[in-house]
Amino acid sequence: MFIKYVALLIIITCANPIAAESRSAEEFMVELTDKTFCSNSEYIGCMNVTREVCIKSYKKAYRLCASKNSYENIPSPVCVTDNYINFMGVSEKTVESCEEIAAKIAGKTKNAPNK
Repeated sequence: MFIKYVALLIIITCANPIAAESRSAEEFMVELTDKTFCSNSEYIGCMNVTREVCIKSYKKAYRLCASKNSYENIPSPVCVTDNYINFMGVSEKTVESCEEIAAKIAGKTKNAPNK
């Protein structure tokens, strides 16, 4: 399911100690999501959204979920992903059709060295 690929990205990067050192978790995750998903023309084309909608939807989802979690404002990956998809306004059918693209992106990110 699509959720596992976006959630995987969140889990991988939230565990990155460099993220905590250099900036807020929200800034780090928004920037990473932009670079990984929102700036990927194949992904945004498949999801039929603009880069701006992708980024705004992710920010809104992250903030909503972080406000619900009292543990260092680190949101649940499932909460972020579910809300991110809802805020983008894409159908379940669209999400399912883009699953391979999301998997490919997440796989590349998972194998990237931490910098």
